[in-house]
Amino acid sequence: YHIAPLSLKNRILRNGLVPNSSKALINSPDRLYLFVNEPEKYEIATWALSYIEPKHLPGNTGVCLCSVDLQDIDKNSQFYFDPRMANAFYSLEPISPDVVHIEQEFSFDELREIKF
Repeated sequence: YHIAPLSLKNRILRNGLVPNSSKALINSPDRLYLFVNEPEKYEIATWALSYIEPKHLPGNTGVCLCSVDLQDIDKNSQFYFDPRMANAFYSLEPISPDVVHIEQEFSFDELREIKF
């Protein structure tokens, strides 16, 4: 799973998930992070409100939760674990739009209402 700015939804559907250091949300240039398991709503809220909302991306009003079908991904793709990120791994390569699906969308206002 991957949490992305909602303003990038159409680009993700068109181009897939692409590592991009200019839009890195944490100090990990050119890495594309994926969660091992589907994140709970409070985890999505924490990630979105801590890392995505403060970036003030133009036109962004929330986040989308993307799933990645790893069964159909290029078998030569390599993934790495980052000890700073529990329950996540990363890739240095783009992930095809053919295996990326938008599962849910959340507004920042909706995420702020979640009780921890």
